[in-house]
Amino acid sequence: MSLALKPEQQQFIQQQIALGRFGSEEEVLEKALQLLSSQYLEYDNWVADTRAKIDEAQQEIDRGEGIPLDIAMTQLRSQLHQNRPDQK
Repeated sequence: MSLALKPEQQQFIQQQIALGRFGSEEEVLEKALQLLSSQYLEYDNWVADTRAKIDEAQQEIDRGEGIPLDIAMTQLRSQLHQNRPDQK
């Protein structure tokens, strides 16, 4: 397979090699594909986890264990505020 890279992509690859981060163009592309694959795997895992949490939440609501939306939103805002980097 041959690839046609944009000039800025070629320049980036050459910079990475010049900086000693990689020994060849192939190594740069291999790492890029590895990172992309990892990113998609993480995303797919996140989607599966989120779907499981939604299913669990729906089951809790069906059992009458839910809380009113306004209370839930207040709790979420409080948690977000406490976890802000500038608040630590």
